[in-house]
Amino acid sequence: MMKREFNSTFIMEFLDALEVAFRNPDSRFDSAQRFLELEDTRVASHGIFLAILHSLLLDTDNTLFPVCLRCFLAVIPYAPQAITPYVPLVMIVLGRAASWRDRPFGERKEGFTRSFEPSPSLGWLPVTPVPPTPLPATMQPPNITRLLFVAVYNAWPSNVLAFLRDPVAYINGKGIAPVYNVPWEEVWEPGLLARRSAPLLRDFHLHPWLVNFTSSSELADEKRWEKIDAAEFITKSHMLAHSELLAGDRMDLLDGEPQDLPPLDQSQLERQVQLLQLDAKFTDRVRKQYLYRETPFYRANQTLAGYTSTLFASIPTRQKSTAL
Repeated sequence: MMKREFNSTFIMEFLDALEVAFRNPDSRFDSAQRFLELEDTRVASHGIFLAILHSLLLDTDNTLFPVCLRCFLAVIPYAPQAITPYVPLVMIVLGRAASWRDRPFGERKEGFTRSFEPSPSLGWLPVTPVPPTPLPATMQPPNITRLLFVAVYNAWPSNVLAFLRDPVAYINGKGIAPVYNVPWEEVWEPGLLARRSAPLLRDFHLHPWLVNFTSSSELADEKRWEKIDAAEFITKSHMLAHSELLAGDRMDLLDGEPQDLPPLDQSQLERQVQLLQLDAKFTDRVRKQYLYRETPFYRANQTLAGYTSTLFASIPTRQKSTAL
């Protein structure tokens, strides 16, 4: 497909219209799919991005949630600095995803993912959950959640660990007003997020920024992003997460087993085809950046292994995160 070039006026008008559609529960899913087709870094500074964060915080549809996670992951490598003001909200999404990973919304088994009504002050209308649509492998809960941790840990590691250790103290310390109809103290059981997240972070490398930054100074330092482009962000994210140790495709985390899916009716089939097409388009774009885009690493003809040994030369052996 030929890439279309849009002028600034057109793209902003389109984003305005997309935000209006997304805030309507009846068109939220379709709007999220349209968002995945965008290739413009300005979305991180537009109201549509905050609307997607609100959906990730407040909606309980098990198909919409991973699609919105995919929307977030499509933006973060290109605009981490623009996302920084929203990092405390991103941490709440991270905790929500850690619980949803093996306890989908609505499943009342032990340790189920608790959901709360939105705070009336937000004026948010949640989507009415519908039976889940079979998702591509990259949007399956274990894969999309791990990819979220991979990206967010690379960008704000001190905030990730501070939040997971004590989410209530972290959120209150950042001055974030409740987004649910209950106080923060009632949202998480003590120690719950640390237990849920430990398996996801267990094999991650110790991030060098943990030595230099607190959660607050990490958010205040804008110089970190001055010379980091999207390809380098993706590369470093996977290196810190030791993604090379996973079986299957490194970028897409296609390490799940094939599943026998039940027969689909026509509407479910059309919806799944749309998801597969959008996921393939996004994956192809990221893969091309990761493999072929010229970056300082490749201009220097360095391998990923060589870069890893350079980046972590001061760390004598591989360390596992014990913070949790």
